[in-house]
Amino acid sequence: MFYEMMAADAFPIMGSMTMWDGIKDYNTRMLCGEPTIKPRLKDIPIRIPQPQPDVPISIYEIQKGLKARAFKTIK
Repeated sequence: MFYEMMAADAFPIMGSMTMWDGIKDYNTRMLCGEPTIKPRLKDIPIRIPQPQPDVPISIYEIQKGLKARAFKTIK
């Protein structure tokens, strides 16, 4: 199971694994806090991962294609 959580003012730049239909649906999924339409912006370098897959796939499928692990495995 994969839970996706984010701050109310941290709108996803490249979409979300969770499908939502507009801002009203987005707001109904809030766990706490107040809805906003003003995104949090910082002057930081952002690299958008490209190219995107031709077909929508899960984060698990994306991880299977990685050449290196982020963490070591224990045997």
